[in-house]
Amino acid sequence: MLAGKSWDHWIAQYARSHQHPINRLCHTLGIPLIALSVPLFVVAMFVRGFWPVPTVLFAVGWIFQFVGHAVEGKPPEFFHDWRFLFVGLRWWLAKMRGKAIIALIVLGSSAGACSRQQAVPAQSVQNPPPASEAAAPAGQPGTEAVAGTVRETLDAATYTYVRVGTDKGDIWAAAPQFAVKVGERVIVPLEMPMQNFHSQSLNRDFPLIYFVSKIRREGEAAAGGTGSTPALMAGHGTSTPEPAEHIDTMAAPSGGMTIADLWSRRQSLAGKSVTVHGRVVKFNAGILGRNWIHLQDGTGKPADNSNDITVTTPEGVVVKVGDTITATGTVTIDKDFGAGYAYGALLENARVAPK
Repeated sequence: MLAGKSWDHWIAQYARSHQHPINRLCHTLGIPLIALSVPLFVVAMFVRGFWPVPTVLFAVGWIFQFVGHAVEGKPPEFFHDWRFLFVGLRWWLAKMRGKAIIALIVLGSSAGACSRQQAVPAQSVQNPPPASEAAAPAGQPGTEAVAGTVRETLDAATYTYVRVGTDKGDIWAAAPQFAVKVGERVIVPLEMPMQNFHSQSLNRDFPLIYFVSKIRREGEAAAGGTGSTPALMAGHGTSTPEPAEHIDTMAAPSGGMTIADLWSRRQSLAGKSVTVHGRVVKFNAGILGRNWIHLQDGTGKPADNSNDITVTTPEGVVVKVGDTITATGTVTIDKDFGAGYAYGALLENARVAPK
């Protein structure tokens, strides 16, 4: 707690002004330099000629901070409230701890596969209990899980968000919408961790949240390994949706290109804005804070999936299967969301208009 507010509240507010990846990188580098300089200034009081070391660290750290905010286009939060100087350090510690936890999950899973021994239990930023204190996982076989009491529940788009209190602290998780009440005991599989996640539909930031296939009540029979991680859209290299009817080949839109051309030139187009059009053959809303569209224009080959492009949009953009639309977005290549969901090419954060 700080000034009567929880650390989650302070960090969530801090995260809203640190959304740009360059700003986050600058703070990831700058904050520890500043923190390290403080005790070194004390050392410099007793060691002759040592002053330049903490002075340089302090100055470089703040340069990183202000460069990041220049890119973000927002002033530092401590301009409004000096207590954010302490929140920044707490944010950095949570970020570093989250990276270490993900590494432990990966290493633990690998060790379990080789030795057939119990994997190292996963812990979130909020320190959930180890898997040995929880019931069997509710999702994929071998996935670590935690048990706890539902403290808060929110419905957004197609997902239900729950804050689960455990013996070691609270965690947030989201699963396809299901009925749950505050006070119920549940089992949460730690399947897909997302750091610094912003939900547009809730207009809320989560320092760490787990997107999972299913959250089940304590005592409820497991699905017998039939669960899977949250259903994103099929990645490139998996079978793409078949349209309800044949799609005639469409010429490239004005100032844009065909889907087949996008695939053939994807390496050179990475990071650039591209316009395509086509028919919507699949639509999923509200997954990982965005909507997902499969688009086809009759070009490309189903054999290598170059006939289909996955388009992501803000959650407010809604289309229907069968609509013909034009989409303009940024090309991203070789995107891996984890849990087996990898994409050779995506058209991200697209603007959509009917054709």
